[in-house]
Amino acid sequence: MSIPREARRRAAALLRAEGVTDAGFDAMLLLEKATGRSRTDLLLSGDELTPEEEARFDSLVGQRRRRIPLQHLLGETWFMGLRFAVRPGVLIPRQDTETLAETVLRELPERGKGLRVLDLCTGSGCVGLTLARLGNFARVTLSDISDEALDLAAENADALGVAGKIFLARGDLLQARRQDGRRLDRLRFDAVVCNPPYIPSGEIASLMPEVRDHDPRCALDGGRDGLDFYRRLSHDAAGVLVPGGRLFLEIGSGQADAVREILAARYDGIRVEQDLAGLDRVVWAVLPPAEEERSAPAAAEEEDHV
Repeated sequence: MSIPREARRRAAALLRAEGVTDAGFDAMLLLEKATGRSRTDLLLSGDELTPEEEARFDSLVGQRRRRIPLQHLLGETWFMGLRFAVRPGVLIPRQDTETLAETVLRELPERGKGLRVLDLCTGSGCVGLTLARLGNFARVTLSDISDEALDLAAENADALGVAGKIFLARGDLLQARRQDGRRLDRLRFDAVVCNPPYIPSGEIASLMPEVRDHDPRCALDGGRDGLDFYRRLSHDAAGVLVPGGRLFLEIGSGQADAVREILAARYDGIRVEQDLAGLDRVVWAVLPPAEEERSAPAAAEEEDHV
């Protein structure tokens, strides 16, 4: 048996040898998980770990050495200061995507009250539920093609206390149906938000094991050039946005110019936002009234505010 500081140092060395980034940080979080004790207590304590604590810790470290994602081992992650449950089969929320949520909240601050927002490819719900919790929106609709993702989003909505502020919709992008049976392409929204699959198919094999082997491929694969979903969204979102409505999209590395070009055929005021690392991360644009009139289905329904 060993004291916590020694156990952490030993684990960090093992993780580092397997190529785990931030091995010391991961070892600390796994030690907290294994013992149920606070970081301060673990760092200051001279007491040895109990046999049960050490066994749990060794098991967690062994799994992390096999590059099982830290978030899966912890069962949770943090996004915009909010706790989200995570599980295998659903895309893990990442800090880069906070730029998407931050951009929406910044660009729709005073207009937030009464607005209707659609979050496509919602996954765990990290973006849509953050908007429901921190924004002053009338209603946020979260949509995904995956049953596992929507079940997790519903669980996270309950935990965050926003279940009464959202709709869930199941299906392929704008063809999805909400719980009330209404198809998304028959409704109207003030903003459409999406973190779509954008990794080129041929690059997925070269991703980190945590992503390649554990995130669902359908949440990663953006087609041959990574731009398939942007082409679909550029067209389809124009059919559900109100005049002056806004489309917010997360993008991958080096995709800003290509996505701007795709959007330029239908949208005005196209802008690119950088993440904390200074990389292009979000492209957003405004739908002009003329485009809305050309694209809208003739018998479209108005989204409700209830």
